[in-house]
Amino acid sequence: MPDNWQAQSGCVDVFALSLTAPPITRARALDLLDETERKRHDRFKSPKRQGEFAITRALLRMVVASVLRSDPASVAFAHTEHGKPYLPDHPVHFNVTHSADMALIAVSPDFAIGVDIECHRPRENFQKMAKRFFSPAEFDALMKLPADKQFRAFHTIWTRKEAFVKAIAKGITLGLDQFTVNVDPDEPACLMHKPDHITETWALHNLTPTPSPDYEACLCVAHDQPVIRQWKLTVSI
Repeated sequence: MPDNWQAQSGCVDVFALSLTAPPITRARALDLLDETERKRHDRFKSPKRQGEFAITRALLRMVVASVLRSDPASVAFAHTEHGKPYLPDHPVHFNVTHSADMALIAVSPDFAIGVDIECHRPRENFQKMAKRFFSPAEFDALMKLPADKQFRAFHTIWTRKEAFVKAIAKGITLGLDQFTVNVDPDEPACLMHKPDHITETWALHNLTPTPSPDYEACLCVAHDQPVIRQWKLTVSI
């Protein structure tokens, strides 16, 4: 953990983590997981995916344990009906995402949150995916962007939408086409329209998890003016 870091009221902390860690670190990370997490780890077929899961989950435990002032291995997670992990006995909010070799862990003592990161993977059919999953307004706005900007914008839209869905903890029960975000990656993220039954205040925020231009990331917070602090983590377990 960063030196002298501690969670603060009114803040959301986002930790960026490279998943390219040596195998011995992965083995140590696995020691922090509980039985359910180890079984999930074992279900992944590739050693790479196993390592990504173990490291990300172990770092989540370390972050949450720092907030709770407890031992990482003793943290007990429960899950909502849509699969989002939470702490049944504590009001701490957190969310995790990873793509390719990068992971983000977001934590807040006050606000519900969702975070998403996406690597710019080659997608020859990204326009078809956009038409299928995005709202009509988003698709139209995407197609009006300059052609050389559309690929990046596709990933920007995806992260903004996934962050919102993860924050409200509805999983796939809320279709991605049922709400609208702005599409330009160079503009501040904005939730432009949401379903009427979602009455809480939600705000989107662009994140810069790495100097590499190959990622897009977004944070969704149940507050209109949170203090967002971003950190870089190295695996040291």
